[in-house]
Amino acid sequence: MSRSPGGSFAVDFRYDVDLFDPATIEQFAGYFLRGIDAALADPDRPVARLRLMDGGELAQLLALGTGGDHG
Repeated sequence: MSRSPGGSFAVDFRYDVDLFDPATIEQFAGYFLRGIDAALADPDRPVARLRLMDGGELAQLLALGTGGDHG
């Protein structure tokens, strides 16, 4: 992250292209930005309680652990 003289922030995501594809990094970036937005909206909330995924994404992730297919 860096901050411009005007006060805005920029985030540069660097990753190993042999391990991740651009779509995965875009998804991770979305989670990161949601976390920042949630933290700014409720600064007293513990980081562990911030929502990084929407309901559909969370259901897909949880289905992986149960062998279900929601995608």
